[in-house]
Amino acid sequence: MNPTEIEFAVRDLVAKPYDPDTFPYDLIGIHNASKVTVSKLKSGQTNGATRSGDIVWKSKLFFRPAAVGADLGATVHDMAADPLLKKQKPRFLLTTDGEQVYGRDLKTGDTLNAEFAKLDENADFLLPLAGYERREAVEEHPADIKAAKRLKKLYDAILAGNPTWASGHHTHELNLLMTRLLFCFYAEKTNIFHTPKIFTDTVTQYTKEDGSDVAPLLDRLFRIMNVEESKRLTSTPAVESKFPYVNGSLFEDTVGIPAFNRTARRQMLECGDLDWTTINPDIFGSMIQTIAQDGTRSDLGMHYTSVPNIMKVLQPLFLGSLRDAYEKAKDSVPKLEALLGRLSKIRVFDPACGSGNFLIIAYKEMRKIEIEILTRIGDISPKSPLQLSGISLDHFYGADLVDFSCETAKLSLWIAEHQMNTLFREIFGDARGTLPLAKISTIHSGNALRLSWEKFYPPDSTLETYLCGNPPYQGSKEQTPEQKRDVDHVFSPHCKLYRRIDYIGCWFVKAAEYLVNSPTTQSAFVSTNSICQGEHVGIVWPIVFSLGSRIVFAHTSFTWKNNASHNAGVTCIIVGLARGEFPSAKLSSDSQVRSVQTIGPYLVPGTSIVVSKERSPISDLPSLTTGCEPGDGGHLVLSTDEYKKLLGAYPEAKSLIRPYLGSRDFLNGGERYCLWIADKERTQAERIPPIRERIARVQSERKGSPWADIPYKFGRDTNLDKPALVIPKVSSEHRQYLQVGLANDATIANNTLRIVYDPPNFLLALLVSRMHYLWAQAVGGRMRTDIQYSTTIVYNTFPLPKLSAEQSSVLGEHSRAILRTRAKYPGKTLAWLYNPETMPVELHARHRENDDFIEKNIYGRSFRDDTERLELLFKMYERQRKSKLNTFGFEGDE
Repeated sequence: MNPTEIEFAVRDLVAKPYDPDTFPYDLIGIHNASKVTVSKLKSGQTNGATRSGDIVWKSKLFFRPAAVGADLGATVHDMAADPLLKKQKPRFLLTTDGEQVYGRDLKTGDTLNAEFAKLDENADFLLPLAGYERREAVEEHPADIKAAKRLKKLYDAILAGNPTWASGHHTHELNLLMTRLLFCFYAEKTNIFHTPKIFTDTVTQYTKEDGSDVAPLLDRLFRIMNVEESKRLTSTPAVESKFPYVNGSLFEDTVGIPAFNRTARRQMLECGDLDWTTINPDIFGSMIQTIAQDGTRSDLGMHYTSVPNIMKVLQPLFLGSLRDAYEKAKDSVPKLEALLGRLSKIRVFDPACGSGNFLIIAYKEMRKIEIEILTRIGDISPKSPLQLSGISLDHFYGADLVDFSCETAKLSLWIAEHQMNTLFREIFGDARGTLPLAKISTIHSGNALRLSWEKFYPPDSTLETYLCGNPPYQGSKEQTPEQKRDVDHVFSPHCKLYRRIDYIGCWFVKAAEYLVNSPTTQSAFVSTNSICQGEHVGIVWPIVFSLGSRIVFAHTSFTWKNNASHNAGVTCIIVGLARGEFPSAKLSSDSQVRSVQTIGPYLVPGTSIVVSKERSPISDLPSLTTGCEPGDGGHLVLSTDEYKKLLGAYPEAKSLIRPYLGSRDFLNGGERYCLWIADKERTQAERIPPIRERIARVQSERKGSPWADIPYKFGRDTNLDKPALVIPKVSSEHRQYLQVGLANDATIANNTLRIVYDPPNFLLALLVSRMHYLWAQAVGGRMRTDIQYSTTIVYNTFPLPKLSAEQSSVLGEHSRAILRTRAKYPGKTLAWLYNPETMPVELHARHRENDDFIEKNIYGRSFRDDTERLELLFKMYERQRKSKLNTFGFEGDE
């Protein structure tokens, strides 16, 4: 059986009355064990058990029935200690009393604790018995995964026992409880609490197995950890007084604690049994954030941003300059001490901090640099007194909409501080104690786009401040009503036309506003590349530049992805802003870093110009228009079958029908037709019943439309009855070239295509070139991730030297060569021909020859990479647009 069939079979099994004598054999059979295997187990022939009632299926399963109401966790604990495990090596331990079921995967350490009747909902746990391994979401960090999974089970168990807490009215209390428990689990395993397992052992020894008195005990423990030892009452019970004073605001608030039951207590104790010493706060914080978020909790790790990706932001923002400063100072104690002073005056602010990844990595990297400096001072001057860390958590600022994220960020920073203090002590023999915790009052729960950054994060010219992060990206169509109000709030003071802007644009404008009053601050955000393409450029960047900021470093498009099993990644860029004069700017790609004088809003060096819409081409090119818009509800368009059926019954209709072409037909093949009826042919057309019915349906479709009085025609007719060159309005980003082709004079192209009628022979070769593709990609904007080909913003703005007759002739030959090569693959669609995985070698060679000619003979040079190609194109655009303005004296359409 496959996994789905196994789940259904388990559902049927647990729906029947529980029989301890037959249940385990039925379960084994469901998991693809043969009848012979089950029969031998029943007979005892292959049952490796030594105790009556037990079943041991070698290397697979150790099952033990339990009495009703027994402590199933304790039963499995006893099974794990059974000597037969060494010989039989079962993968799973499983026990049930017919009401609850408890299991442990000895390979992964995962546990199952569920109602017997809901075993089917957890059927994936035992799937390895049938040969289906469960896939881990983030294989590189098993300790973090295991901890997050255990915490998820604890969270679910608490909610299951407290249904009213799932309504959202107790979100803060539940989030705070989870944060406090996490701290206690970590503290008792890492010597923050000096007594090992003090928390877990206290819960084990001083609460009942049914969990009924867990909440009161937790309340007392949390309260006592907020009282200094010297101020505690002498009557404080010894079990409570053993716990240290923690402070740091973690236990400051007195809030309600949900009731615990047997399952929740057991899950909490299992969390305490984990090894918390290897937890990575930068990773783990993101993972536990998913616990309380509906829709994401099934994929632990999906919010985890990898350290290398975070370093793409932090390294050029300020860590690189710290490293450079260290190299210059490493032979001078005074210079090294000055660098320590600089480190102590750095602030890092993430206005959409989530669980604090950027803040944690920044803190840890700064502490590593500090350790290197102190080590070097000790090497140069061994008698110099040791300086303790001067990097304070209160210099790390954050904000987030989600309360749990903020609490998690604080907890993760405390853990990071403890880990770095431990490393510091190992190297130097001394460090500040972790307790009492430093109070973190710099992370706020709220909407950072509405908060006053100046109020919560006051500018201070004596400090270095760095804004950074990976804010939300939502496009205009994906934004919630609240996010649209955020966009209004940010953009309305600056401009009127901003409704289609991506949400990420808000963060760049807010950063630029903050930099006005904090001119020494620098910022760097991860963004979808849309903000530096198409119409977004003309909205965001004039505002940013007018506020005095400039782009001082950037990383061009790369895939920003995490290790979640289904996450394909998002194409992103990184853009760094600052005010003032900089000798150069840094432009990075995956393969190189370039120093350039200026980085423009399209992330191209050399110019900050914004490409504007043009009514007509700035180069010597023929006019491009949009195809005909039907506006017919589909009633004037015919499939091949409909076309044949209509002509079979009414041959006289042939003169009223034309071949019809949209971008889907053009790219993927297939034939369609359309009714094409002139004014004088309407009477003739309506004598044909099927056509008359279609016209009537269009009439109904267009009620209230300006086209209501012409139901027999397309709403907008741009057809010229001439041969045409056609370009899809949207082109896949995965193809290396734009797909451009030809249509005959009888074909009606619709409005998903751009059209040049009577095209010159050279035009196809020019428009399928790498140079033109890059221009369209840079300035054309996106439909999701695909390239939008616009007449006014792509074609009309394309910079091109004036072609000689000879150049036009050679380009014409290249056009024909490309078309001839395509024709060698009959039946293959353009989508197939230009798919990078299937593109014929010969066709690719024709395009390469075309590109070489265009670049060397028309643009006059070869290029090392696409950045150099775009750099030249933008310089040419700036010159040609100025020339056009001088000639005609007007701006393009806005």
